[in-house]
Amino acid sequence: MFGLYFYLCKVSVHKLHMMSRRYTINLTALLSAILFIIYFSFSSCKKVPDPSEGKIDKDTINFNLLKSSIFIQFFDANTNELIIPVESEALKVNIIGQSKDAVADIIGFQKSEYNIRKGTITFGLIPNAEFVPTSISPVRFTIIAQLHGYLTSTKEVTITSEGDYILKVFMVNKDNPPPGVIIARLYDVGNLVNGVLQDTASIATTNLEGKVVLPAGIRLLRSDSVELAGKLNLTLSYYNGHDDKALAAFPGGITGTVLENSSTNSGVFFPAGLLSLEITDSDWHKASIIENDSLEITMV
Repeated sequence: MFGLYFYLCKVSVHKLHMMSRRYTINLTALLSAILFIIYFSFSSCKKVPDPSEGKIDKDTINFNLLKSSIFIQFFDANTNELIIPVESEALKVNIIGQSKDAVADIIGFQKSEYNIRKGTITFGLIPNAEFVPTSISPVRFTIIAQLHGYLTSTKEVTITSEGDYILKVFMVNKDNPPPGVIIARLYDVGNLVNGVLQDTASIATTNLEGKVVLPAGIRLLRSDSVELAGKLNLTLSYYNGHDDKALAAFPGGITGTVLENSSTNSGVFFPAGLLSLEITDSDWHKASIIENDSLEITMV
Protein backbone atom coordinates (compact mmCIF):
# COMPACT_ATOMS: atom_id res chain seq x y z
CA MET A 1 0.00 0.00 0.00
CA PHE A 2 1.21 3.47 -0.84
CA GLY A 3 0.05 6.72 0.69
CA LEU A 4 1.02 10.27 -0.10
CA TYR A 5 -0.04 13.33 1.84
CA PHE A 6 0.76 16.96 1.20
CA TYR A 7 1.01 19.24 4.18
CA LEU A 8 1.15 22.99 3.68
CA CYS A 9 1.85 25.18 6.69
CA LYS A 10 0.86 28.79 6.09
CA VAL A 11 3.45 31.34 7.12
CA SER A 12 3.35 34.46 4.95
CA VAL A 13 2.94 32.85 1.53
CA HIS A 14 -0.66 32.60 0.36
CA LYS A 15 -0.25 30.80 -2.94
CA LEU A 16 2.26 28.10 -3.73
CA HIS A 17 2.84 25.73 -6.60
CA MET A 18 3.97 22.21 -5.71
CA MET A 19 6.41 21.16 -8.42
CA SER A 20 5.99 17.72 -9.95
CA ARG A 21 8.65 15.25 -9.02
CA ARG A 22 9.14 11.70 -7.77
CA TYR A 23 9.14 11.14 -4.05
CA THR A 24 11.22 8.56 -2.23
CA ILE A 25 9.38 5.99 -0.16
CA ASN A 26 9.69 6.20 3.66
CA LEU A 27 10.96 9.78 3.53
CA THR A 28 9.89 12.67 5.68
CA ALA A 29 11.14 15.98 4.32
CA LEU A 30 10.43 19.56 5.24
CA LEU A 31 10.92 21.79 2.21
CA SER A 32 10.17 25.44 2.89
CA ALA A 33 6.54 25.40 3.98
CA ILE A 34 5.59 21.97 2.66
CA LEU A 35 5.97 18.75 4.59
CA PHE A 36 5.68 15.52 2.63
CA ILE A 37 5.10 12.28 4.46
CA ILE A 38 5.23 9.11 2.44
CA TYR A 39 4.91 5.62 3.68
CA PHE A 40 5.22 2.17 2.14
CA SER A 41 4.30 -1.14 3.72
CA PHE A 42 4.44 -4.88 3.03
CA SER A 43 2.41 -7.58 4.81
CA SER A 44 5.23 -9.20 6.73
CA CYS A 45 6.76 -9.38 10.18
CA LYS A 46 9.94 -10.65 11.78
CA LYS A 47 11.08 -11.78 15.18
CA VAL A 48 13.71 -9.82 17.02
CA PRO A 49 16.70 -11.79 18.36
CA ASP A 50 16.86 -12.04 22.12
CA PRO A 51 20.21 -10.39 23.01
CA SER A 52 20.60 -12.70 26.01
CA GLU A 53 20.74 -15.70 23.69
CA GLY A 54 23.15 -14.55 21.02
CA LYS A 55 21.51 -14.42 17.61
CA ILE A 56 18.88 -17.12 18.09
CA ASP A 57 15.37 -15.99 17.20
CA LYS A 58 12.97 -16.07 20.13
CA ASP A 59 9.19 -15.85 20.20
CA THR A 60 9.42 -13.02 22.71
CA ILE A 61 11.82 -10.59 24.24
CA ASN A 62 12.04 -10.89 28.01
CA PHE A 63 10.15 -7.80 29.18
CA ASN A 64 12.74 -7.28 31.93
CA LEU A 65 15.34 -6.62 29.22
CA LEU A 66 13.44 -3.63 27.86
CA LYS A 67 14.81 -0.37 29.18
CA SER A 68 12.48 1.82 27.16
CA SER A 69 8.78 1.39 26.44
CA ILE A 70 6.31 3.61 24.59
CA PHE A 71 2.64 3.32 25.56
CA ILE A 72 0.47 4.92 22.86
CA GLN A 73 -3.19 5.87 23.21
CA PHE A 74 -5.40 6.81 20.26
CA PHE A 75 -8.14 9.37 20.94
CA ASP A 76 -10.94 10.92 18.93
CA ALA A 77 -9.85 14.54 18.42
CA ASN A 78 -13.36 15.90 18.99
CA THR A 79 -14.79 13.72 21.76
CA ASN A 80 -11.46 12.99 23.51
CA GLU A 81 -12.65 9.39 23.90
CA LEU A 82 -10.38 6.40 23.38
CA ILE A 83 -10.96 4.99 19.90
CA ILE A 84 -12.27 1.42 20.03
CA PRO A 85 -12.82 0.13 16.46
CA VAL A 86 -15.93 -1.88 15.68
CA GLU A 87 -15.44 -5.63 15.82
CA SER A 88 -14.88 -6.08 12.08
CA GLU A 89 -12.21 -3.38 11.84
CA ALA A 90 -8.82 -2.54 13.33
CA LEU A 91 -6.83 0.62 13.79
CA LYS A 92 -3.74 0.12 11.62
CA VAL A 93 -0.38 1.51 12.75
CA ASN A 94 2.86 1.75 10.75
CA ILE A 95 6.28 2.77 12.04
CA ILE A 96 8.56 4.61 9.62
CA GLY A 97 11.66 6.80 9.91
CA GLN A 98 15.37 6.53 10.50
CA SER A 99 15.05 4.49 13.70
CA LYS A 100 12.12 2.27 12.73
CA ASP A 101 14.31 -0.83 13.16
CA ALA A 102 14.68 0.07 16.84
CA VAL A 103 10.97 -0.43 17.51
CA ALA A 104 9.17 -3.70 18.22
CA ASP A 105 6.02 -4.68 20.04
CA ILE A 106 6.46 -5.97 23.58
CA ILE A 107 6.35 -9.62 22.53
CA GLY A 108 9.32 -9.08 20.25
CA PHE A 109 7.77 -8.82 16.80
CA GLN A 110 8.51 -6.17 14.21
CA LYS A 111 5.71 -5.78 11.69
CA SER A 112 5.11 -3.52 8.76
CA GLU A 113 1.61 -2.97 10.14
CA TYR A 114 0.17 -3.43 13.63
CA ASN A 115 -3.58 -3.99 14.10
CA ILE A 116 -5.05 -2.39 17.22
CA ARG A 117 -8.50 -3.21 18.53
CA LYS A 118 -8.53 -1.70 22.04
CA GLY A 119 -7.29 1.83 21.37
CA THR A 120 -3.78 1.36 22.77
CA ILE A 121 -0.50 -0.33 21.95
CA THR A 122 2.86 -0.61 23.69
CA PHE A 123 6.17 -0.64 21.85
CA GLY A 124 9.67 -1.23 23.18
CA LEU A 125 13.09 -0.22 21.97
CA ILE A 126 15.17 -3.26 21.05
CA PRO A 127 17.84 -3.70 23.76
CA ASN A 128 20.86 -3.35 21.46
CA ALA A 129 23.66 -0.87 21.90
CA GLU A 130 22.81 0.54 18.48
CA PHE A 131 19.41 1.66 19.74
CA VAL A 132 20.30 3.20 23.11
CA PRO A 133 18.84 6.74 22.89
CA THR A 134 20.98 9.71 23.92
CA SER A 135 20.81 13.44 23.35
CA ILE A 136 23.61 13.09 20.80
CA SER A 137 22.12 10.04 19.08
CA PRO A 138 18.35 10.12 19.64
CA VAL A 139 15.94 7.46 18.44
CA ARG A 140 13.58 9.01 15.89
CA PHE A 141 10.56 7.49 14.19
CA THR A 142 7.08 8.39 12.98
CA ILE A 143 3.80 6.73 13.91
CA ILE A 144 1.19 6.54 11.13
CA ALA A 145 -2.34 5.61 12.24
CA GLN A 146 -5.24 4.73 9.92
CA LEU A 147 -8.83 3.76 10.62
CA HIS A 148 -11.87 3.69 8.33
CA GLY A 149 -13.84 6.91 8.75
CA TYR A 150 -10.88 8.86 10.16
CA LEU A 151 -8.20 11.01 8.58
CA THR A 152 -4.77 9.41 8.59
CA SER A 153 -2.87 10.68 11.64
CA THR A 154 0.88 10.92 12.17
CA LYS A 155 3.04 11.51 15.22
CA GLU A 156 6.75 12.17 15.12
CA VAL A 157 8.65 10.72 18.08
CA THR A 158 12.13 11.59 19.35
CA ILE A 159 13.57 9.73 22.36
CA THR A 160 16.79 11.02 23.93
CA SER A 161 17.03 8.82 27.03
CA GLU A 162 15.92 5.41 28.23
CA GLY A 163 12.68 5.25 30.15
CA ASP A 164 8.94 4.67 29.92
CA TYR A 165 6.89 7.04 27.79
CA ILE A 166 3.18 7.72 27.29
CA LEU A 167 2.01 9.28 24.02
CA LYS A 168 -1.41 10.43 22.86
CA VAL A 169 -2.38 10.44 19.19
CA PHE A 170 -5.52 12.38 18.27
CA MET A 171 -7.41 11.26 15.17
CA VAL A 172 -10.03 13.23 13.24
CA ASN A 173 -13.37 11.60 12.47
CA LYS A 174 -14.31 12.71 8.94
CA ASP A 175 -17.99 13.00 9.91
CA ASN A 176 -17.40 14.62 13.30
CA PRO A 177 -14.22 16.74 13.18
CA PRO A 178 -13.16 18.92 16.11
CA PRO A 179 -13.48 22.71 16.06
CA GLY A 180 -10.88 24.20 13.74
CA VAL A 181 -10.75 21.24 11.34
CA ILE A 182 -12.72 21.61 8.10
CA ILE A 183 -13.02 18.69 5.67
CA ALA A 184 -14.11 18.79 2.03
CA ARG A 185 -14.72 15.65 -0.02
CA LEU A 186 -15.39 15.04 -3.70
CA TYR A 187 -16.11 11.70 -5.34
CA ASP A 188 -15.88 10.49 -8.94
CA VAL A 189 -14.31 13.63 -10.40
CA GLY A 190 -12.09 13.90 -13.45
CA ASN A 191 -11.15 11.02 -15.71
CA LEU A 192 -7.88 9.07 -15.86
CA VAL A 193 -6.42 7.51 -19.01
CA ASN A 194 -3.21 5.57 -18.42
CA GLY A 195 -2.98 7.44 -15.13
CA VAL A 196 -3.17 10.86 -16.82
CA LEU A 197 -5.89 13.27 -15.68
CA GLN A 198 -7.88 14.36 -18.74
CA ASP A 199 -9.71 17.33 -17.21
CA THR A 200 -8.70 19.83 -14.57
CA ALA A 201 -10.16 19.03 -11.14
CA SER A 202 -10.27 21.16 -8.01
CA ILE A 203 -11.43 20.96 -4.42
CA ALA A 204 -11.93 23.68 -1.81
CA THR A 205 -13.21 23.98 1.74
CA THR A 206 -16.58 25.66 2.33
CA ASN A 207 -15.27 29.14 3.06
CA LEU A 208 -12.22 28.80 0.79
CA GLU A 209 -9.79 28.41 3.69
CA GLY A 210 -7.90 26.13 1.35
CA LYS A 211 -8.11 25.13 -2.30
CA VAL A 212 -6.15 22.69 -4.48
CA VAL A 213 -6.25 22.55 -8.29
CA LEU A 214 -5.14 19.40 -10.13
CA PRO A 215 -4.44 20.46 -13.72
CA ALA A 216 -5.22 18.28 -16.71
CA GLY A 217 -2.13 16.37 -17.82
CA ILE A 218 -0.77 15.31 -14.45
CA ARG A 219 0.00 11.59 -14.13
CA LEU A 220 -0.94 9.85 -10.90
CA LEU A 221 0.62 6.57 -9.78
CA ARG A 222 0.51 4.42 -6.67
CA SER A 223 3.94 2.96 -7.44
CA ASP A 224 6.66 3.48 -10.02
CA SER A 225 4.75 1.42 -12.57
CA VAL A 226 1.15 1.15 -11.34
CA GLU A 227 -1.13 3.93 -12.50
CA LEU A 228 -4.31 5.12 -10.86
CA ALA A 229 -7.41 4.32 -12.92
CA GLY A 230 -10.97 5.51 -13.37
CA LYS A 231 -12.01 8.65 -11.55
CA LEU A 232 -10.67 10.53 -8.53
CA ASN A 233 -11.82 10.78 -4.94
CA LEU A 234 -10.40 13.82 -3.14
CA THR A 235 -10.29 14.68 0.55
CA LEU A 236 -9.00 18.12 1.55
CA SER A 237 -8.56 18.93 5.24
CA TYR A 238 -7.85 22.36 6.72
CA TYR A 239 -6.45 22.72 10.26
CA ASN A 240 -6.82 26.10 11.94
CA GLY A 241 -3.77 26.90 14.05
CA HIS A 242 -5.82 28.91 16.55
CA ASP A 243 -8.00 26.07 17.86
CA ASP A 244 -6.57 23.84 20.58
CA LYS A 245 -8.29 20.68 19.35
CA ALA A 246 -7.11 21.31 15.80
CA LEU A 247 -3.56 21.85 17.06
CA ALA A 248 -3.72 18.58 19.01
CA ALA A 249 -4.69 16.76 15.80
CA PHE A 250 -2.04 18.38 13.56
CA PRO A 251 -0.40 15.66 11.44
CA GLY A 252 3.08 15.07 12.83
CA GLY A 253 2.35 17.10 15.95
CA ILE A 254 3.52 20.61 16.79
CA THR A 255 6.43 19.67 19.02
CA GLY A 256 9.85 18.79 17.73
CA THR A 257 13.55 18.61 18.46
CA VAL A 258 16.61 20.18 16.94
CA LEU A 259 20.05 18.56 17.10
CA GLU A 260 22.50 21.40 17.68
CA ASN A 261 26.06 21.43 19.04
CA SER A 262 25.89 17.68 19.80
CA SER A 263 22.78 18.03 21.94
CA THR A 264 19.04 17.76 21.36
CA ASN A 265 16.78 20.72 22.16
CA SER A 266 12.99 20.61 22.28
CA GLY A 267 10.74 23.15 20.64
CA VAL A 268 7.13 23.93 19.73
CA PHE A 269 5.95 24.95 16.27
CA PHE A 270 2.82 27.13 16.02
CA PRO A 271 1.73 27.28 12.36
CA ALA A 272 -1.03 29.60 11.22
CA GLY A 273 -2.76 26.73 9.48
CA LEU A 274 -2.29 23.50 7.58
CA LEU A 275 -3.75 21.71 4.55
CA SER A 276 -3.82 17.97 3.93
CA LEU A 277 -4.83 16.39 0.62
CA GLU A 278 -5.56 12.72 -0.05
CA ILE A 279 -6.03 11.44 -3.61
CA THR A 280 -7.48 8.01 -4.45
CA ASP A 281 -8.89 6.43 -7.60
CA SER A 282 -12.14 4.56 -8.25
CA ASP A 283 -10.79 1.48 -6.43
CA TRP A 284 -9.54 3.62 -3.51
CA HIS A 285 -5.87 3.16 -4.38
CA LYS A 286 -3.91 6.11 -2.97
CA ALA A 287 -1.71 8.31 -5.14
CA SER A 288 1.93 8.31 -4.08
CA ILE A 289 3.61 9.75 -7.19
CA ILE A 290 2.67 12.80 -9.24
CA GLU A 291 4.31 13.49 -12.59
CA ASN A 292 4.21 15.93 -15.51
CA ASP A 293 2.89 19.07 -13.82
CA SER A 294 2.31 20.92 -10.58
CA LEU A 295 -0.58 21.26 -8.16
CA GLU A 296 -1.80 24.74 -7.34
CA ILE A 297 -2.38 25.18 -3.61
CA THR A 298 -4.11 28.26 -2.21
CA MET A 299 -4.51 29.00 1.49
CA VAL A 300 -6.06 32.10 3.02
